[in-house]
Amino acid sequence: MSKITLSSIRWVQETVRRYNREGPEGLRDKRHQNPGQKPKLTPEEQRRVLEALQGPPPDGGLWTGPKLRDWVERELGKKLSLYPIYRLLHEMGFALRVPRPRHAKADGEAQEAFKKTSPPRSRRRGPRGGR
Repeated sequence: MSKITLSSIRWVQETVRRYNREGPEGLRDKRHQNPGQKPKLTPEEQRRVLEALQGPPPDGGLWTGPKLRDWVERELGKKLSLYPIYRLLHEMGFALRVPRPRHAKADGEAQEAFKKTSPPRSRRRGPRGGR
């Protein structure tokens, strides 16, 4: 490690090599010029996905990531993993909707009666500031 630059000898050598090859422009941080990976779907394909999401999925129910992934593969001919599907949904403004879990043997009437007859929760905080 170089005591003057606090960089490894190899990094200093590479920096000098870039300066000799490109001049002062070679010392710039070029990460900001990297456009990143191309989108998996074209704007036209994204429009088709958005149109499909306006209606119910082919098998009914709600759209899920796997259902949309299967639709994209079947209709657009592109095989995507779930990550780009979820990222696409997020970029389009969709949020994950998951129904609250309910026990199979739960009695809804008994739960409502319990809520109506239960005393209100205390607002006093515990010893560590929690509830």
